[in-house]
Amino acid sequence: IYEEMVATAAAASTPDKRRAVGVACASYCCTGGNGDNAGADLELNPDGSVTNFNTWEDQGQGGDVGTVMHTLKCLEPLGLGPDQVHVVMDDSKYCPDSGMAGGSRSHMMVGHATIDAARKLLQAMRKPDGGYRCYEEMTAAGIPTKYQGYYEVGGLGLVPTDPNTGAGSSSPTLMYGVIMADMEVDRQTGKATCKSYVIVDDIGAVGNPISVEGQAFGGASHCIGFALSENYDDVKKHANMKGAGIPYPQDIPDDLRVYHCLTPRKEGPHGSSGCSELYQSAGHMAVINGIYRASGVRIYELPAYPEKIKAGLD
Repeated sequence: IYEEMVATAAAASTPDKRRAVGVACASYCCTGGNGDNAGADLELNPDGSVTNFNTWEDQGQGGDVGTVMHTLKCLEPLGLGPDQVHVVMDDSKYCPDSGMAGGSRSHMMVGHATIDAARKLLQAMRKPDGGYRCYEEMTAAGIPTKYQGYYEVGGLGLVPTDPNTGAGSSSPTLMYGVIMADMEVDRQTGKATCKSYVIVDDIGAVGNPISVEGQAFGGASHCIGFALSENYDDVKKHANMKGAGIPYPQDIPDDLRVYHCLTPRKEGPHGSSGCSELYQSAGHMAVINGIYRASGVRIYELPAYPEKIKAGLD
């Protein structure tokens, strides 16, 4: 893919508008560190559906979709469909504490907590013949229909340690990627434009491809904007989307691709890790490296405004 992008950039490059491809490697952890914990409750409803209660705060990362996917996977023996999974989120009157939504931890932590709750619920529903009790059978037998799940980072065996030093990572799993940006630099004005952007990730198993793709595309737009136009220093000038330099649709290339290297994680829920921060962790440097390779100008302070690049060219 890289060689293909380089060839395309070289063929389109002109003396006035030079093009080149920048590359950056990305990685990110998936927990809040040792002792991080989360809860999630599952309840069997009278109609046979299930409700997941958690506080996976949604900042655009798709906590509702993640909750539904985890629940469906955990309760596969019941043969539920997506419309049979209800979600109650972020209401502390009804939901356990699932921790903060940051560091790509929510997917992993709430996922494991849901697995724990599902294990307890399925165990309670199981009949001696191997089948599963319905809601009426559960209540008639006096068996609870709601179960609390819990997960905590820490404890023997969860976080691998070096037997010689006792040191170990507080992140049971990480995510990795390579990001490539085909950049065009106008030598007359200094304006940089991203012509294509490709992500190759390794985030373990992918549960909902459309949701993950949405994270990747959103992260790409964040990185391009962060590199080229976004500035939040002046609280008056930069207090709205236009003033802060949030990119417009035409600033993001139509040729925006993501490829998955599916490497299931032993420590991740259903073989997955988080994904969202990966797509925002290094893409801005792919853009800056592309500018450097196209123009010879190295930008050391973001954003890479046209006047900065032009000054470097001059």
